Amino acid sequence: MQYILSLSIKRAHTLYKKALEENKRDRAYQWWLVRLPQYTNENYETFDEFYELLYPPKVEYDTRSKDEIMNEILGKEE
Repeated sequence: MQYILSLSIKRAHTLYKKALEENKRDRAYQWWLVRLPQYTNENYETFDEFYELLYPPKVEYDTRSKDEIMNEILGKEE
């Protein structure tokens, strides 16, 4: 416990988010295992396929203009 209290806020938050993600993945895996006997050759899906359907990946779009992105890449300030 002392180790956790000695961490910076940012590092503790990162570890907390990771723990939540692992917990979510573990619950999904348990659900997939329950469904496993019901799968046949026609409808079988791997755990990764099941997880992706359950929690589709979030797509983040960059709404900056092309010029702003290029300036950042080239290290130019406006």
